[in-house]
Amino acid sequence: NYIRVLRLAKVVRSVRMLRLARFLTIFNKLHAVSLAFARCRSMLVCAMLCLCLVVFVFAVFFTNAVADYVSDASSSDPHVADMHLFFGSLFMAMLTLFMAISGGLDWWSICQLLLPVGVVYVVVFLLFIAIMVLAVLNVINAIFVNDAVDATQHDLDLRSQAEMSENKVMLRRLIHIFQDMEKDRRDQVNLDAFVRYMESPEMRMQLSLLGLHFCDGVALFRFLDVDRTSSLTIDQFVMGCLRLKGEAILIDMDVEIKQARDMLMDIQHTLLAMLAERRNTAVSKDGEDCMALSKLSSVRSLPQRFDF
Repeated sequence: NYIRVLRLAKVVRSVRMLRLARFLTIFNKLHAVSLAFARCRSMLVCAMLCLCLVVFVFAVFFTNAVADYVSDASSSDPHVADMHLFFGSLFMAMLTLFMAISGGLDWWSICQLLLPVGVVYVVVFLLFIAIMVLAVLNVINAIFVNDAVDATQHDLDLRSQAEMSENKVMLRRLIHIFQDMEKDRRDQVNLDAFVRYMESPEMRMQLSLLGLHFCDGVALFRFLDVDRTSSLTIDQFVMGCLRLKGEAILIDMDVEIKQARDMLMDIQHTLLAMLAERRNTAVSKDGEDCMALSKLSSVRSLPQRFDF
C-alpha cells in the first residue's frame, strides 16, 4: 500500500509538471485552436441550419423538375436511372447539391443530368453554385475566422505570450537602431545625430511598422530626453519608445503635454520663490520698525533720567 501511494504521488507530480508545457510555442497554438473550436460551436449550428435551408429550397425546385421529366420520359431514356439516383427523393436531391458545393461531385455530371430537363435548370444550378460558393460559404468562413480571432484575443495567456514575443522583437530592433545611431559616440546620441538619422524615410517606415509615429524628430528627442542632458542613452531611447508603443495619441501630443507640465512646474517654482522673497522682505521690514520704535522710546526716556 505504501508503495502504491508513492507511485500515485509520482504520477500526480508528473501531471503537475505538464503545466510547464503551456510556455511552449506548440502548446500555445493548440490552445488557440481549442479555444476557436469551443467558441464556434453555436456558430457552427447556425451555419449548418442556414446551409440546410438554402439547399432545401433548391432541392425542392430540382426534385419537382426532375419528377415531371421522369414521369413523361420513356423507359429507354438513358438519363432516367441517374435521375432516380441523384434526384429520386428530396433527401437525395439535398445530398447531391451538398456534394456539388463541397467537392463530392463534379458540376458537369449534374449539368449533364439537368440538360435534358431544360437549360433553365442548368442555369439555376450554376446560380446555386455561385450563391453557395461565392456568398454563403465565404460569409460562414469569415464568421468562423472572426470568432476564432476574438477567442484568442480574449484569452489572457495567449495575449500575454503574444505581447511578450512582440516586445522582444521590438526590443531587439530598437537596440539595433540605437547602435546604428551612436556608433563612436560613447553610447550616447546628441540631437543632431538623432534628428538626421530618425527623419530619414527608411527609418520613418521602420518605426511606423513598430507602431511609433512622429512628425518632428526634435520633439521626439525632447520627449525621450527625460534628464535634459541634450543626449540620449540606450536606456532612455529603448524605454521611451516602448512606453510610446501602442498608445492612441501621437508622440507630438505627448511632447506638448510634457512641455506644458514642465512649464507649470517652472511657474510654480517661480511663484514660490517670489512668495518666499516677499515674506523675507516683510519680516526684515518688521524687524527694522521694531528697532526704530525701541530707539525712539529710549530717547524719550533720557530727560527723565537727568531730571534734578
